[in-house]
Amino acid sequence: MILPTALAISLVGLMETFLTQDILDDMTDKSTNKNVEARGQGMGNIVSSLFGGMAGCALVGQSVMNVGYGGRTRLSTLSSGVCLIAMILAAKDWVNQIPMATLVGVMIMIAINTAKNHIVSRGRRPPTSDVEIEDAEMSEPGKMLREIESPESSLELEDLKSAINNAIEALPADLRTAFTLREFSGLSYEDITEIMNCPVGTVRSRIFRAREAIDVIVKELL
Repeated sequence: MILPTALAISLVGLMETFLTQDILDDMTDKSTNKNVEARGQGMGNIVSSLFGGMAGCALVGQSVMNVGYGGRTRLSTLSSGVCLIAMILAAKDWVNQIPMATLVGVMIMIAINTAKNHIVSRGRRPPTSDVEIEDAEMSEPGKMLREIESPESSLELEDLKSAINNAIEALPADLRTAFTLREFSGLSYEDITEIMNCPVGTVRSRIFRAREAIDVIVKELL
């Protein structure tokens, strides 16, 4: 009876840990080793069980908030654990008074921001293939080239470029710097964080706000 339950708990824990790892990799533009994470989680749960503790795994919400506020080292994880212990021991009565609806709202917002970050990161990745074979066979040779080279298309393209450049120049200095470092220089969020001397969450927020401002200008021309 123990083995099926243990396997089920371990599989659920591993799936949540790997999901958290993928989300954090997208947020930090890094690629981490899932084998190392799985071994560490397994050994930690074995040691915890020897002292009567419960099995644990990575938490999506807590990890996303941790990275969003600039956490990058083991010190951030240790600080989070110490704060949780302090809240349980010293502020248990206050924590029990927090309505469940409030916690649900926090988790919903974390889920929305996590999905938004994933969609943005997927949109920045190049396509896996250039053109489908069926599309290539059905397309008219030279049609796209003629459309691109037409005077009307060239004029519209120049207007669009000019509007985008004007929109970028009109951005506040902090938004413009973060946007250009990310989109034109191709720097990672961590590199931009070091250059601008601010948390990664602030960098992501500035880039997102800059994209929104530019999207408004582009949509008016399309």
